[in-house]
Amino acid sequence: HWPYVLLDEAASWQALWKWTPERLVERIPQEWVDFYPENMLHAGKKPYLFRYADALGHFQQPSAHSRYMQLRLSLQGWTELEKDLGKMPEVFYTEAEWMPRCMTKADGSLDTTAVDNFYRVNQWNFLLIGENGTGIFFHNDHLSAASWQAAVRGRKRWILCPYDQRHFLSVELDPFSPDYGRFPNFAKAYCGDVTVEPGEIVYYPAYWWHATRNLDTPT
Repeated sequence: HWPYVLLDEAASWQALWKWTPERLVERIPQEWVDFYPENMLHAGKKPYLFRYADALGHFQQPSAHSRYMQLRLSLQGWTELEKDLGKMPEVFYTEAEWMPRCMTKADGSLDTTAVDNFYRVNQWNFLLIGENGTGIFFHNDHLSAASWQAAVRGRKRWILCPYDQRHFLSVELDPFSPDYGRFPNFAKAYCGDVTVEPGEIVYYPAYWWHATRNLDTPT
């Protein structure tokens, strides 16, 4: 199957007007953040690990580089932010449907410790905040699961390529400005290019390669 964008699917979510970097620190100050002081456009870039309250201070300082934050939401953090989301599209199969059956204690109740660990280790539900020009390098996700992202502030450009095109792709390739001298076969790849606006949701199947660029500050 194929990726798609749901237009205006999240347009009524309270997150669109409630979530700003500053207001979020009042609600999830202790969530862990992978903070990239010089962007995340290359696979070799490594983050600093901060609590969100500390990461925001670094994010707001003047810098010659565009900064990018990836918040690893815990079960507590996700539960807090989920209040500002609307009903998930009916075509989405979310963890709310399978976790109560798969992550249980001996008495059949939800094992919240296991769920919290799953969220943190796999970055199952995360929040991304970046400046204009930031994004993530070309890659495919390590989890064998489809993914979706909702845009709540700013625009994000996506390039997505099916897994069967992987022989034309590389984590060292910038698909937004390809070096065809190094990667001539990328010209043969069958890929999509789309810009997602606030209030829209992008979905892509498991293993699809993708790269992103934020077009506004913040996104």
